[in-house]
Amino acid sequence: MDIRCEPNELLINDKNIINCTICNNLLIKEIKEGSYLINDCSYCRYSDRPFVMGSSSLYNHYPEGCTCEYGKKDFLYIICKICKFPKCSKCGTKINNCISECNNCKKILEKNKFNDKWNISNPIEKLNIYGIIKLKKLAKIKNLKGYSKCNKIELIEKLKLLVNDNDFPIK
Repeated sequence: MDIRCEPNELLINDKNIINCTICNNLLIKEIKEGSYLINDCSYCRYSDRPFVMGSSSLYNHYPEGCTCEYGKKDFLYIICKICKFPKCSKCGTKINNCISECNNCKKILEKNKFNDKWNISNPIEKLNIYGIIKLKKLAKIKNLKGYSKCNKIELIEKLKLLVNDNDFPIK
């Protein structure tokens, strides 16, 4: 019995396999009747056929048209529901890849990581997170002299002694 996989990316040749090779989910096995090509007529010119050729010169030889023969037989379908209809594990929205999460959840995860890092950081560590423009604004608020000529490292060194938790976030 021939094996067909859903989705096609599974490429499973062993009918005894239990778990998906992509996501390790339990596979579903069903026997379904399907069509297959028994004999091609070499008259058809579908781009997905192995005999691509122009049919205009062959029309006179085959006036009755396509004589391809199709048959029906049973196929073993090996299906992974997660890979066939992938959804985000966090929010359940439909996505293109069963391994990843949706972009919205990735952004939220990154924001949460930043917020966690921010909450445990001391004021000196928070200075390193900011760019030079915000550091110059903070230096102006703290009435620091000569801040406009300083680079980021110099600004951080000068602001270390002056900052506390109430200075953040810099607006």
